Amino acid sequence: MRGQQSDFSPKEASGTRDSRVTATCQRCERTLNRWRRLLIVALAATLTVLLVLCMGVGVQYVRAQAVTAHEPETTATELPLPQIMSSATSSAAAADNSQLSTAQAASVALNNLTRVNTADQFATAGFTLDDSSRAQLEQVLRAFTDNGYQISFALADMSSGSALASNGAAVRYPASAIKAPYVVSLLQTGAIDLEETAAHMTSAGQYAAQLIEPVLRYSDNDNYDTLFAQYGSTSMITWANGIVENPARMQGFQYPDVSATELAKMWVNTYAYLASKESGSQAARNWLGSNMIHSLNSAIDAAHTESADESASVIVLSKAGWINGEGNYYALNDAGIILPAVGSGARGYVLAMMSDACGRNDLLTQLAGTLDDIVRSQMRTENKQNTQRRGHSQYLCESF
Repeated sequence: MRGQQSDFSPKEASGTRDSRVTATCQRCERTLNRWRRLLIVALAATLTVLLVLCMGVGVQYVRAQAVTAHEPETTATELPLPQIMSSATSSAAAADNSQLSTAQAASVALNNLTRVNTADQFATAGFTLDDSSRAQLEQVLRAFTDNGYQISFALADMSSGSALASNGAAVRYPASAIKAPYVVSLLQTGAIDLEETAAHMTSAGQYAAQLIEPVLRYSDNDNYDTLFAQYGSTSMITWANGIVENPARMQGFQYPDVSATELAKMWVNTYAYLASKESGSQAARNWLGSNMIHSLNSAIDAAHTESADESASVIVLSKAGWINGEGNYYALNDAGIILPAVGSGARGYVLAMMSDACGRNDLLTQLAGTLDDIVRSQMRTENKQNTQRRGHSQYLCESF
């Protein structure tokens, strides 16, 4: 209607536009704030994921550093161990058709070690200990007892299975000498995959190798603690069935007490495991054996390193153990496999020595050297008899 005033004056219209602009700005600001919050949340989540990933990499790096921190700069000599063992087995078998197979010799050795598991000063099973050798041993053992120490040992010839022991049944604290059998038990029972570990082909294999190698080479306690915390006693008890009397007694113990004959049996088992193609590939067995060569503080290894040139090609796989009063434990032990030169026709022998002669590595090394002389003499005698029996003079290399 003409002349009637509109409901909206120009002033009111201007205020309405300002209100709309303000409302629009407020909506935009609310929208921007909402997106800002979403972006902050997304960014925070992304940073959290990246932090977790970085921490994971850092933990693996720290683990690797912790493993390698105990390793000297020099590494163990990588030697073709399985070929050596196979060569010794093959040449021995070729030389004498009556030669026991490795598995048969191991079985005989285990039985004979059971027979010499006594408290006698000397016990033999298929082993000839002549008067001269006995006198030598008595003199070396007297050096322990005269200094107030106790000593026991057990050995087995892996060609014939014959065994020799002194006070072999005495149960003693093994200290780190038990670490190698423990590692072998994990591998042989399948708790840890030998092939994956030897080849470092998976992250699990790499991690297991990083733990095992310093344990065998340098007796790393922290890595051994980690292995035991993860795997416990189960594999060791299973593996030691028929080797250790009442293996369940080892339940829960990282360093279970054993006798010298039991420790020697563990190494007979280890010998058979390393020598058997059914145990794994040659490369994998080579990796395991090579980590036991020139192991830290080994008196057996020292006896051969310091000996004459005729032992230069002998290879020692061993693991020593020692403790001097910590927790009121006293021990100086060593055990392992002594492999002869390639082509000698012999398979070598297993030796375990257990004592409380802390710090007297000289005494243990002297005993290892004396026993080696006696074993060599025994093998020469056996070889000579076999040669005469077959009527020819080419049987086995008499350097071992």
